[in-house]
Amino acid sequence: MSQAKIDILQRALEREKAARKSAEEILDEKSRHLYFLSEKLKKTNLKLAGLLDEKSSQLQGVFKNINDAYLVIDLSGNVLKMNDIAVDLFGYDIKKEKFNVTNLIYHKMSLCCSFGLNAWAYVCIALLGCVCVWVFCLHSF
Repeated sequence: MSQAKIDILQRALEREKAARKSAEEILDEKSRHLYFLSEKLKKTNLKLAGLLDEKSSQLQGVFKNINDAYLVIDLSGNVLKMNDIAVDLFGYDIKKEKFNVTNLIYHKMSLCCSFGLNAWAYVCIALLGCVCVWVFCLHSF
């Protein structure tokens, strides 16, 4: 092998070593940055978990102590949760039997439609917590 060819190969090897060292430095820097972001994200998640627990506890207290009937329903009208006032008002206990608010609403549909309301208007009223208006409408027919 000629000296010129050896020199060319040595220069190529030096360039490859320099490029590899540069790439390793960049990778090391990015790894450090990712580690610090990961640690920051862990702290933020812990903080958010604490806030979520606090707010959930507050809402649970409001749900149990509110003086109005309060229902949590899904989009199909199935009652997922109800407070004691709602149990007394509607006479249903979801711990004992399933309860769907559309069963209370749909048999009144002919009268509701004459007022320009539909069943979802009643569900929305219930969702907004205006149970007194909803109950008034159900019992007034």
